Amino acid sequence: MNAACVAPQELNRLLDERPLPEGQYAAWRNELKEQEAQFPLAFPLRDDVIVPQWAIKVRPPPAPLPRAANSPCAVPPPAMASLR
Repeated sequence: MNAACVAPQELNRLLDERPLPEGQYAAWRNELKEQEAQFPLAFPLRDDVIVPQWAIKVRPPPAPLPRAANSPCAVPPPAMASLR
């Protein structure tokens, strides 16, 4: 098995055995949103180059990549949705 797949699969197994309680991190996420609104990340804007932070900010979100059935990480992560 691909070593890069072992940790996510193990995390998924652990989350399947003991799922996170619904809303467990809601207060923390709300605090992060408030902090981000109060103290937004800043970066320099330049006329001679495009700074990477600006490029990331203005680019459209990437489309999800389909997972190939023969991928070494083809096991779907069912419990990962609970972390969002």
